[in-house]
Amino acid sequence: MSYILEALKKSDKERQRDEIPDLQADHSLPPVRREKRKPSGSRLPVVIVLVFLCFVGIFLWQSGGEKEVHQAKDPLAVSESVVPAPAASSPTIGTSEKPAVAVQKTQPVTEKKKQVSRVARQATVSVSKTAAPATATIPEKKTVVVAKKPAKTVSRPEEIVPLMEDLPVVIRAGLPDLTFAGHVYAEDPRKRLIIINNRIVREGDIIASGLSLERISSHGVVLRYKTTVFRVILF
Repeated sequence: MSYILEALKKSDKERQRDEIPDLQADHSLPPVRREKRKPSGSRLPVVIVLVFLCFVGIFLWQSGGEKEVHQAKDPLAVSESVVPAPAASSPTIGTSEKPAVAVQKTQPVTEKKKQVSRVARQATVSVSKTAAPATATIPEKKTVVVAKKPAKTVSRPEEIVPLMEDLPVVIRAGLPDLTFAGHVYAEDPRKRLIIINNRIVREGDIIASGLSLERISSHGVVLRYKTTVFRVILF
């Protein structure tokens, strides 16, 4: 600003020197020598340009300070103005037509894959449903077989085990004399007992050398002599 004021003062002094003195002017002053100089009209554009630049600089400085204050007070406004910037990339997507074609081409492939996956799921579900009854029937057969085996094992000894009267003469000759009394039969084998030769005997006990009580049945006993098994009917 000081440069502008000095330029204005110089221009005023030059104007006063160029003016013709009138009657009211002070003629006592010595005449000022007028030096030959270039016309001042060439300096006016320079002064105007300097003044204009100064005003522009002041305006920019004030506007910059106001923007800094506004940014410090409202940080949200800055974030709002910065966020919409990525929207400029949207026109580039619209100009390219090839990606759209690629998307249209890939859609049928994905639909086919979905159909194949659905068919595979249906196949697995159908296989699992059909296989379920087969696995369920196997345990039923096993349970039936297990239920039949005890009945057969119970009935076989009475039918297959020979009677003492049917044994060979050689085996019967080696047997000791046997007297039976006090026969007790129960479902629990631990409660079964019989008196043989005046002695209480339970299943698994030894009666004499080489002779043991194998089992007590509801009608008699099953004995073992060495390797031969036979039965005696008491009732």
